[in-house]
Order: sequence, then structure tokens, then C-alpha cells
Amino acid sequence: MIYISNIDDLFKITLNFLSKARREILVCSYLLTMPAILIELIRAKNRGCDVKVLMANDDRNKRVKDFLKSHGIEAKIWISPKGILHAKYIIVDSRKALIASSNFTHDAMNNNYEIAYIIRSKRDIEKLRQSFLQEFKVSD
Repeated sequence: MIYISNIDDLFKITLNFLSKARREILVCSYLLTMPAILIELIRAKNRGCDVKVLMANDDRNKRVKDFLKSHGIEAKIWISPKGILHAKYIIVDSRKALIASSNFTHDAMNNNYEIAYIIRSKRDIEKLRQSFLQEFKVSD
């Protein structure tokens, strides 16, 4: 299913996507600063989900990392000599993934022209999940 920001409310779609998690949420994002999304991640952690967040090396994300860690969420900064982390996606329960052009920020979710796509292919989700876990393992 594809969503387009000038037609669909990507913010509500993202929150709804996160709220359905029962076991695991993996978040990869260049920027992750939207308070409502951070709160939904904390709610997921509190209902028993394993939540892992991987973000780009940016001062704003370093503050988010500390905030999430203070709530028991594993959060890391991706650092590589090869380039920057620019991917934006969320995997829920190894069952579905939301892949987005937008960062998870207020401007991206409310002002920019962005798209998001939800995939359910087990093969593609497992490939994305394994890639996430590999990068998460070697990040700080």
C-alpha cells in the first residue's frame, strides 16, 4: 500500500503502524525528532515490545538517543566512514515494514511532499531486518 502526503496523513499512518506492534519495533531514520513518535515508541516498550532505534550521526539524534535510553529503549547512532545513514523505515513484528521518503520529524510529516509504502513480503522484510540488525550491532 502506498501513501502520499498530499492525499494521506503520513503522521497518523505512522502512529497507527507503531501502535499495532506486539513484539518488536525496529526504526531506522536519518532524523527522528517528532515527540508523538517518540512517545509511541515508549508506549510500545511499556507494553513489552523490544524496541531498537538506529539514527544518523546528528546532534539532534544524540539527544533523542539519550532520551530513549532513559526509557529503556535501545538507541544507537550509525557512524561510518563510508557515508551517512539516510534510510527511513520501521519494521513491526517481522510482519510488515513502512518505508518512507520522509524523516520522522514534524516538518517532514506535516509540511513536505513525501511518500510511504507498507510492505508485507516476508522475504523482503527479513532482508531489511537482517540488514538493520547487522548495522545496529556495529553502531554506537
